[in-house]
Amino acid sequence: MATVEALEWLYYKGKKELEKKEYDSARLRFQKILNMTREKKWIERANAMLASVYLAEDNYFWAMDHIHRALKRNPYHAPHRYIKAKIHMARKEWERAANEALKAVEENLDNSSYYRLLGKASYHCEGYTTARRFLEWALECEPDSAEIMQDLARLEVAETNFQRALNILKQALKLTNPVESEKIRKRIRIIQENWKITGS
Repeated sequence: MATVEALEWLYYKGKKELEKKEYDSARLRFQKILNMTREKKWIERANAMLASVYLAEDNYFWAMDHIHRALKRNPYHAPHRYIKAKIHMARKEWERAANEALKAVEENLDNSSYYRLLGKASYHCEGYTTARRFLEWALECEPDSAEIMQDLARLEVAETNFQRALNILKQALKLTNPVESEKIRKRIRIIQENWKITGS
């Protein structure tokens, strides 16, 4: 097997293992790429994926170390900025998370995930109005996303806008499979109970 083919195989195998939460195997694949080549493209990719593996394992020190290495090679790559934003978010470094998510958005204005993270992070440093605007932009990028709708509903609940949250969740209900629908129904019931208690 040629080296490039071997690197591609390791990379895609590692990605699949990360998706399946097989973190040890995924880490070994990406580490092997770093041991096999000095080619910048593959080193950058392997470091970014290692950052994702460590982030998934809540090992923020090594996640940040590897994403810094990837960004050193490609500072304007939106997916790298997004990973860095997620690490800051996990560490509750809201402003840093928002700054990195904003850089990702600036590089790719059509990615709902970037707006979504920017919305969640900005709620903690800029408040409801800014967060809501970013989440609504995320929804414009992906109008059928029940996940984004649920983020918006959580935001409304945090602000005690229960009626708005209910309306959004009822919309999300139409877009989900039976398993996810049950989770949304449960959230609707919780809000309705809370709504009665508060009299909002």
